[in-house]
Amino acid sequence: CIERWRKRSREMLSYVRAFSSLPRGFVSKEREDKCLLSLLSFLTS
Repeated sequence: CIERWRKRSREMLSYVRAFSSLPRGFVSKEREDKCLLSLLSFLTS
């Protein structure tokens, strides 16, 4: 999945990095994935 994002614009990648930089345990992995999917669909809509 990360590889696909790297092929996207740097702006989108910056959002992904922002999520990745969140403290461990701040959000569950499942919720994190859902947030990223929602964010991607929002940016690409």
